[in-house]
Amino acid sequence: MRRLRVWLCVCGLMFLFFIVLQAPASLIAMGMQQQYPELKISGVSGTVWHGRAYGVAGRLRGQNMALNTLSWQLRPLSFLMLRPTVELQANLGPQNFSARLSWLLGNRLRLQDLQAHVPADIFSARSAIPMTGQISAEIETLTVDGQAITDLKGRIVLQDAVMIGEGRGLPLGSFAAELAESGDGGMVATLFDLGGALDLKSEIKLDLQGNYQMDAIVAVRDGAHELLHEQLQDWLPLLGESIGEERYRLSPRGNLW
Repeated sequence: MRRLRVWLCVCGLMFLFFIVLQAPASLIAMGMQQQYPELKISGVSGTVWHGRAYGVAGRLRGQNMALNTLSWQLRPLSFLMLRPTVELQANLGPQNFSARLSWLLGNRLRLQDLQAHVPADIFSARSAIPMTGQISAEIETLTVDGQAITDLKGRIVLQDAVMIGEGRGLPLGSFAAELAESGDGGMVATLFDLGGALDLKSEIKLDLQGNYQMDAIVAVRDGAHELLHEQLQDWLPLLGESIGEERYRLSPRGNLW
């Protein structure tokens, strides 16, 4: 009799697991829209465990955002390890990203293996210098504990940046930033040029509330386009202080959000 009860319990648990496994993906969409009323999700298909949405739009920190497709896949074994994990993929034209997101014990969130590619001009609206180019981000690991970053290793590259000035494109070059946790709950980005018109060395500190502070040394290299040289030599004295030999120290502070 005891063996029968055990088998009945096992069969019951397997049946419940099967029901949950087949739960429609629309349940996630409904939950997300209740949590974030400004978020609109359409064209949902699949299951809770492996689904896709063909239209996602809303506002994130005051900025409009939209995706053509968003797909996810939950890893069942990760629940047994008390580390629920979902793999995400999304795209909007030339913009695309993929990542693995895990919820850890102690109210911690971990992002791993993020790969993102977006055009630089999507940031033009918030930039004093409109430009084009391609941004690639690779985040090996990012752990957030409550309101603090406790672990971060990654890299961001801006390739073939071109500033738009007086109706023409002025090449700036390519740049890279190495990312790490700052030790006080935020992150620090060590930014440098990869060759081109600008000689740049910078450190940027950013917290999760969007507050940032930068310390940068900038100069225009010989051989830069004459118009670019003229414009930057007009702007740089307004943005920072001269430290000789046409080099400037920039120390802006503010909030990104």
